[in-house]
Parts: sequence; structure tokens; C-alpha cells
Amino acid sequence: MEASGLLKKFESIKAHSKEVYESFEELESRRFTAFHNYELSRIDDQEKRKIIETKMILEEYHNSSANVKSITKITLLYLSIPSSVEQATGVLHRISIECDHVIGFLNAAITPLSPEDVDRLNKLRSELAEVTTKLDINYEKNLTEAINEQEKGHSLASALITARVINYIIDQIEGETIEDKIKFLQEKGIIEKGGEVKAFIIKASKKARNVFSHDIKILANPSDSLSMLGDCVKLLGILKAFNLN
Repeated sequence: MEASGLLKKFESIKAHSKEVYESFEELESRRFTAFHNYELSRIDDQEKRKIIETKMILEEYHNSSANVKSITKITLLYLSIPSSVEQATGVLHRISIECDHVIGFLNAAITPLSPEDVDRLNKLRSELAEVTTKLDINYEKNLTEAINEQEKGHSLASALITARVINYIIDQIEGETIEDKIKFLQEKGIIEKGGEVKAFIIKASKKARNVFSHDIKILANPSDSLSMLGDCVKLLGILKAFNLN
């Protein structure tokens, strides 16, 4: 199998894993609001079917191991067959992580980046995993997609996803204007009362809101999208500090 075909396969495995994982979350939410045994029985049946579907995804994942090893030299993590909802969701989460790893390597093989850009993206992945601890998992999901798009050479797509995250982060900070939000962070002791961090936040906000989100004439280049990814991870660090206070 060629790298491009394997890439499509792992993107499909990841998408299917995400879909089934979200189905489990939906069923769990319904279980908490169920009032009748009949409804609970239906949820049990649906969960059993989703466990079977998870096993099918896992089989497809394991069956790709030889191709992955041949093309990327990566050894896929072996995952045990699940027998419960908890095990199934854990397997699906792990498959998504492994898929991201393989997809990153395949994108690099298909659309080679400079060594400097590869190193920067790898560092951003590590920083992202660390900074999103105890934050909403959707921050990590969106920025992982932005990094994946960057690896494919899709700078505008990466910048637009990152801009969405930056806008959302800033919306979580109290205050009507960006100046009000910065003042709030300073009063809480999250950032120092200096010009450097203030200028950074204003720059990141302006670029996300006024440039890539609203101006159709602007097209991001690799430097733009990489810079925005770095800004976004830095903003997540500020948001994390705010949440912990």
C-alpha cells in the first residue's frame, strides 16, 4: 500500500473512532436521564452494538500494522479487545492518539516539511498535550486538527482552525473589550502589568478575529499558521492559569 492510501485509511479509522466514542458519550448521557427499565434495556443493547463496532475498528487498526511498519517504521501499539463500555472508550481514545501519530508521519512523507518546521510542530504537539491537561478536551482536538492540516501543507486551513480556538479562548476571559480582558487578567495576577504580554494578547486576538476569520483577501502562509499555533498554545497556558486560580 502507498503512503497516500494508508493516510486515507488512518484518517478513516480516526474519524470512525471519534464517531463511536461520541456515541458512547451520548448513550451515557441518556442513561443518566432514563426513567424506565425499557429505555435502560435499549441503551444496554445499543452499547453492546457499539462495543462490537469498536472491535471492528480495532481489527482494522491491527490489520494495518504491517503496512505502517513498512512505510513509516512505526510499530503500532497493540490494544486488547474490549469487553466493556469503559474498555471500549479507552481503546477508541488510544486508537485516535495512535492514528494522529501515524497520520503525522505519513503527511511528512507525502508533503515534506523543512526540518525546522517538523521540529517546531513536534514541540507544539508536546506543549499542547501538557498545557491542555485539565482543560476542555476540545482545545486539544481542534489544535491537533490544525497541526495535522499544517503537516499536509494546508496553511490556510490550519490558520482558520487555530483562529477559531484563539477566538474561543479570548471569549472565556471576563470583559467586554480586549483591554478589559487584559485588565481582568492583570488584576487576577495571571499576567504581569507590563507591555510585552499585553501586546502579545492584542496581536493574537487581532490576527485571529480581523485577519484570517474576516478578511477574504488574506491567505495564510506556513510562517503565519505556525506562528498562530504557537500563539494559541501560549494563550492556552494563560487560560489554564486562569482556570486554576
